[in-house]
Amino acid sequence: MIIDLITNLFFGMIIFLFLIIMIQSFSLSDDIINFGADFFSICKIILYISLSFLPVIIPMSLLFSLLMTYSRLNMESELVALKSLGLSTKNLFLPALVLSLGCSYISAQLSFYIAPWGQKKMARLFSELAQSKVKLNIKEGVFTTQFKDVVIYADKISKDKSEIDRLFIYNEVKGTEPIAIVAQKGYFKSQKKEGGAFGFVKLNDGHIHKTNENSHTKVSFNENIINLYDPQKLGSIKKNPMIMSLSEIKMTMKEAAIDSKNYLKANIELNKRWALSLASLLFSFIGFGIATITQKRQSKSNGFVACVALIVVYWLLFVSSENLAKSGKLPVIVSLWGANFLYLVTGIYLFRKSSKI
Repeated sequence: MIIDLITNLFFGMIIFLFLIIMIQSFSLSDDIINFGADFFSICKIILYISLSFLPVIIPMSLLFSLLMTYSRLNMESELVALKSLGLSTKNLFLPALVLSLGCSYISAQLSFYIAPWGQKKMARLFSELAQSKVKLNIKEGVFTTQFKDVVIYADKISKDKSEIDRLFIYNEVKGTEPIAIVAQKGYFKSQKKEGGAFGFVKLNDGHIHKTNENSHTKVSFNENIINLYDPQKLGSIKKNPMIMSLSEIKMTMKEAAIDSKNYLKANIELNKRWALSLASLLFSFIGFGIATITQKRQSKSNGFVACVALIVVYWLLFVSSENLAKSGKLPVIVSLWGANFLYLVTGIYLFRKSSKI
């Protein structure tokens, strides 16, 4: 049983890690293309992403392991056989409890030390990549969203992609009115600045169109410059509580005023990491309970479905509660630990129900 639990745990980690890397690859693909990252840099990015998400992946994998292992034992009537030998429900649950405690400890260490280190290394890697020339990757006759908040359309592009004929740019920055720019000629360039290189397009002979509810404004120009990429400074990244270690979070809370935004963000991050670290313990009760009370014919087929459903529900509750804490509608402890409390009550109920079978 212990071997099956550990084997399924690692198998679940591989599955969920692969899914998360695939999802993250879509959001990071534009930056990787912009910076022209080589194969070695991409491998390091994958490593840092893996380290960052391991604290979340471990509880998910534990739940998967428990459902798969105990569902198989239930389906093959091995649980009945073990109980006939004098083993109680508590004895059968003991391996799952020990494994969940180990996962909680590992998840906490990863969450407070390893994951922030991985996120810092990834931020530094992107900063180093930004020191190189930002590349323009657009095609003729195709609307491109390579750069954030900017849509680009080019009628004709030179081979080195530095000169563009008949260019259309739609720029929609959050908090400002969207503008559309049409130019006969454009020149893409990049220059180094603090934090990395930035890319811009120098436009000649064009028009700027602004439209709101009541009016339309058209401004002609002979020369105009549009910034397409501006690197984020490392100084602002370091202030993000998401990449702080446990000692850094406590220091931030100590230095900031209790009613300040910095204190609130650090407090949310602290409770969030503790709640996720203890999720493994909660999942052990739920996973064991569901797997042992499910009918034998449905055990194997419903194990993975139940795992996905429980994870999705937990994550939706957790994210919505975190948003309530950020908006100040609920106290941090109530909001961040609400999902854990609900799953704890559900887990205890399922465990007691399995004990009566």
